[in-house]
Amino acid sequence: MIPPPDRAPTLIGSFQLATDGQVLNANETAAQWLGFARAEFINRPFHSLLGSGGQFFWQSQIVPMLRLKGCLEEVYLRMREKVGATIPVLGNVALISDAARSFIEFSFIRIPQRGHLEDELLRAKKMAEQASDAKTKFLGMMSHELRTPLQAISLFNQALLENAYGELTAEIKEAVQSSQDCATSVTALIDDILNYSRMEGGTVQVTTENLPAEAALERAEVSIRHRFQQAGLNCVRTPVESGLMACYDANRLQQILLNLINNALKFTPRGGSVTLSAHREQEAAAFEVTDTGCGIPPEQLQRVFEPFVQLSTTIESSDKPGVGLGLAICQELAVAMGGRIAVRSTVGVGSTFSVLLPLARQS
Repeated sequence: MIPPPDRAPTLIGSFQLATDGQVLNANETAAQWLGFARAEFINRPFHSLLGSGGQFFWQSQIVPMLRLKGCLEEVYLRMREKVGATIPVLGNVALISDAARSFIEFSFIRIPQRGHLEDELLRAKKMAEQASDAKTKFLGMMSHELRTPLQAISLFNQALLENAYGELTAEIKEAVQSSQDCATSVTALIDDILNYSRMEGGTVQVTTENLPAEAALERAEVSIRHRFQQAGLNCVRTPVESGLMACYDANRLQQILLNLINNALKFTPRGGSVTLSAHREQEAAAFEVTDTGCGIPPEQLQRVFEPFVQLSTTIESSDKPGVGLGLAICQELAVAMGGRIAVRSTVGVGSTFSVLLPLARQS
């Protein structure tokens, strides 16, 4: 038997459908919500009351699952009003059988907030796309409009320092050197931002291979030896266990080590030292940069690898610009190579950053 129609509106709309999808009956609530007279529903194909996507979903998914399971709960659909607009609803569908016949019961509630949330999500998606486009344009501007003139400034400074345009006085040479240092610092900041952005976008790739651990330390020392002389610091490279091999990307590990060494140089007073070492640590090769600098307070150790975090130190750092991305980039690169970076530090004694990477793979 088909249930009799409701005598009064309820908080739930309902339809009774034949097994072929024709509407047999509807309650007053369904009629009011959709703007129809109840008589207009009779013998109407139910799928014609659904949005275009809902029609396909009803025919291809709901009806077959209903025959298989007998009922479905919390089905999200958009129902079509008489004026043509659609409203989001959440419904339960059941296939009911008795001795006389079988029919489908569809009960539903309106969820107007769903439509509002969908609109908000679409707006948020559009804003995110616009922000991404702006970010892309900004990074392109940084890469070309800023780096290109900075490179030109560096070249001119270098030419002046090498007396390409005549002998400079000591005062002028000192001023040119300051200009060169500033250009180098700004270029490094731009490179950090660009690198971090590429890593966020997943565009930075690593290619690992089995390589000697000592080769990475030797390359790093040679690349940055002049900076130790300028900073008035000693560079110490300890002997590495013979035959110690690790699996790493040579260029990416070099980027990490140079960043860690530069940090050590920034926060180690003149007369101090920075030690480069590598050793086997359980199932990993540990590349370590140890300084005799001011150290990191215990409460700040957990934050050193967070992006855009710059920790306070006991050394005046106004002449050490940065955006706090260097260590975050290093950690991401280490993870990409299957490793990680750890740190231990004692205030007033110094810090040790360890790059832990997999040992060489067996062929």
